[in-house]
Amino acid sequence: MDKDFSKADIGVRILAFMIDFGTFSMILVAGIIPRNPFGHELVIIIIALLIFCMRDSFGGAGLGKRLLKVAVRCVDKPDLTPSLFKLFYRNIFIFVWPIEVLSLLWYERKMGDTYAGTDVYRIS
Repeated sequence: MDKDFSKADIGVRILAFMIDFGTFSMILVAGIIPRNPFGHELVIIIIALLIFCMRDSFGGAGLGKRLLKVAVRCVDKPDLTPSLFKLFYRNIFIFVWPIEVLSLLWYERKMGDTYAGTDVYRIS
């Protein structure tokens, strides 16, 4: 079975991220922080951000990517989903998001994708 993998365009990638981030933010604000009886909001936010970095762990696609039919794949073999480590590693760069946005706009590839050896492709 020979599949044709084409890279996802920047607009789709940004929209997928916005869907993921919006959904995650609503869940975090509406469900977790107000019900925290311990008063450790910072710890919860750090844990939540680490969980957010794992958003693409299921088949290389979080909610936004699934809705838009794109997924993270290995650059050298786009038919393969990267390891959990690579998926987490590429998303850790969210902590320097201004650089990630500039990298995506300028090079059409996120810094995290470059270092992890991944990219986002259209899938069927």
